[in-house]
Amino acid sequence: PHPSFPPVKLLHESLPDNSGPYLSVASFNLLAPCYVRPVDKRTGGIQPFAAFEWISDVDTPEVLDIDKRGPRLLAALRSCRADVLCIQELHLSRSVGSDNEE
Repeated sequence: PHPSFPPVKLLHESLPDNSGPYLSVASFNLLAPCYVRPVDKRTGGIQPFAAFEWISDVDTPEVLDIDKRGPRLLAALRSCRADVLCIQELHLSRSVGSDNEE
């Protein structure tokens, strides 16, 4: 099993009560699925910058598959409770004919 990440420490938990107003900002790079081991059309191999060689074939589904990572990413985003969330590589999709607006 892949170890879970520790909870994000909240800024307001570490500030003294008289610290005044603050604005918390969190930045997450979610790793869009299209960047997970993409195949280079010129060479037919996986592009080296996105090969994630340190992740074994056994761990790949647990670590890189969006169906497994998605719930953990959502939990991390919700737990940080930042005033501003900066999200990079967000990939949204909707099924054709879907009425689901989530």
